Amino acid sequence: MTAESYMSPDGFRLNLNALIQNLRNVTWLLQKRKSNFANFQEWYGAWQDSVKSDPVMGWIVQARNRIVKEADLEIHSEAKVRISLDWTHEFEKTLQFPPRFNTRQILAGILTANAIPPAGTITINRRWVDRGLPEWELLDATSHAYDQIARVIYTTHQEAGVQSCDLPSRQTSCVSSDIKRSMICMDSADENRLLHVDLHSGDRITESRVAFDGDSDELTRRALKKYGGKFDVGSGDAIDRLPGLLKNAKMVLQVDKSHITFAYHLIDDRIVAHLPIAFSDQAAKRLAIQRLAEEARRARANGLIFVGEQWVAFVKPGEDLRHPSVVPARERPDRKEAIAVTGMTKDGRIKQLQSIFERDEQGNITFWPEVEKEYDHVPNFLLPIARVWGIGPFREAPPAAP
Repeated sequence: MTAESYMSPDGFRLNLNALIQNLRNVTWLLQKRKSNFANFQEWYGAWQDSVKSDPVMGWIVQARNRIVKEADLEIHSEAKVRISLDWTHEFEKTLQFPPRFNTRQILAGILTANAIPPAGTITINRRWVDRGLPEWELLDATSHAYDQIARVIYTTHQEAGVQSCDLPSRQTSCVSSDIKRSMICMDSADENRLLHVDLHSGDRITESRVAFDGDSDELTRRALKKYGGKFDVGSGDAIDRLPGLLKNAKMVLQVDKSHITFAYHLIDDRIVAHLPIAFSDQAAKRLAIQRLAEEARRARANGLIFVGEQWVAFVKPGEDLRHPSVVPARERPDRKEAIAVTGMTKDGRIKQLQSIFERDEQGNITFWPEVEKEYDHVPNFLLPIARVWGIGPFREAPPAAP
C-alpha cells in the first residue's frame, strides 16, 4: 500500500520501511534455504552479479539496516504545483515543503499565500526522495527493486520445477500468485502522486486508467462485422495519417451515432500508443490533455493525433477568439456538431480535418463537406503538448475587459 499512502507522510514512510524490509527478506530467505536447490550458487550468483552495480538494489541492502526517517526525506523531496485557470493561463512551480506536511496542508499553504481566483484547477505532484538514493523517486525505485526480486523468484520456481504458485491473491487486484516480473499497479503510480482540486467547488478531481487490448484479432473481426469496413490508420507521420483516420471516424459515427475521444502518440511515422480519453467538463479535459502531454514526453513522441467530436460555431465580425470574454462554441445557441482529427508534430506543423454533421429525426447522420485547416498558432487544447515540446507560437490571451 506504499503508493496509496503517497499523500500521507506518516503512512508512506511506514509502508516504505515495511516494503524495504520484506524485499530484503526474500533474498535472505533464499540464501537460508539454498541447500534445497541444485546449482544454487550458479543461478543465484548470476542474479547477484547482474544487480551488483544497480544503485537501487544497493540502496535496498543499505536501507535494510536502517529506518527511513523524516529527516532522510527532507533534502530532496518536493511538491510541484500547477495552477490551470484556463487553457492560456497555466502556471507551474516547484516548492519545498517539510515532509511531515500532508497534501491538504500544502494546498492550504499555497491558497493562503497566493491570490488565486476561484476558478480552474490546482494540481499538487509530490515527489518523495530518500537522501540515500537522491536520483530516484521512491515509487519508481521500489517498483524497480520489485522487478529485480521478482526476476530471481521466477528463476527459483523454474529451478524447482514449479510452474505456478498456489498462494492466495491479495486484496489489491494486481497482487496475485502469478509469477511475473512486474505489477501494473506499481508501474502506473502517477495517480497516487497527484492531487487535483477544483478551485471553484473545492472538490477533488480523481483520475483513473484502464488497460485494454486494442490489437486483438477478435476485436478486429467484430469491428469488421459491425461497421462493414476495415479500419485503416494509414502510414506516415501525424499529418499524413489524417485523411484515413477521418474516414474511420465517420464510419463509426454512422453506426454508433457518437464517437469517443482518443489520441495517438507517434515517433516519426510509427504509432507507439493509442490512448482513449474521457472527461466530464473543461477542467477535467485540461487535466486529461496535460496527462497526454506527460505521456508524450515519457514516450519521447514527436507526433500526436487527436480524434473526437467537437462543437463548432461561426465567428462573428470583429470577434477575437483569444479574448476571455468570447463565448465558446459549446455555449452558443447556433452551435453545430463536428468530427475532427488533428495532427501536430514536434517541428511545429499542425493540421486539422473536420466535418460538420447533422442528424435527422431518426438519428441518421449527414456529413457536410470536409474542411482542412492548417494552423499558424497552437490551438488552445493542444497548448499542454506544445509546452512539453517547446514549440510555438503560443497564443497569449489579451487581458480581460474591466
